Amino acid sequence: MTIKEVAIKTNLNPQTIRYYEKLGLIYPLRNQENLYRIYTEDDIYKLKLIKKLQTLHFTLKEIKDFFKLMDNQNSCQYFENLLSIHINKINKQIEELKKLKQQLNHYLTLCKKNPEKHHCISLKELI
Repeated sequence: MTIKEVAIKTNLNPQTIRYYEKLGLIYPLRNQENLYRIYTEDDIYKLKLIKKLQTLHFTLKEIKDFFKLMDNQNSCQYFENLLSIHINKINKQIEELKKLKQQLNHYLTLCKKNPEKHHCISLKELI
């Protein structure tokens, strides 16, 4: 399969596909006569998996590390650990966002209570 065909099947830009190859996420075969890349169904599967994992906010490094172990008999255990770590990071981000929301609500309350709209109390408190 050519890169153009793969781009259509995966809805990825050919430059993105080449970038993933450069990072070592996929390893297309080469035509010995013209050195064009030849993509397989395995490449299509990996490209679709990359896209899906990225929507779940996995980094390309995390995806590459997972791919290294994907055919290993412990790949499910590794992926379970990766998911647990990822969930913990997300929980931490949620807590940080909750704190940020509280701060913003505090400043919004100050703004709403301020009778003199031309002197912003919230801006003064920020400093």
